[in-house]
Amino acid sequence: MTVESNRKFFGAIHRKLGDAGEWSLQGWNVNVTTSGTIVRLECKTKFARGEATESFVWRVRGESASLMGYHINSVALITD
Repeated sequence: MTVESNRKFFGAIHRKLGDAGEWSLQGWNVNVTTSGTIVRLECKTKFARGEATESFVWRVRGESASLMGYHINSVALITD
């Protein structure tokens, strides 16, 4: 995805669900590889207009991290 498509994607989530609030970590996994460390996090997040389960996949190299993947599941995204 490009920076612009990411901006539109996260903007659409924000328009539908509102501000993110309280969240809790549901699970995590760390995998060390030759191309970097892969960190997977699953969170349950309360947004202003609904709840969601979010999954993040980060690649950590040295002292920097890059978001490789993001998934969100929420009934509030598909209802009015």
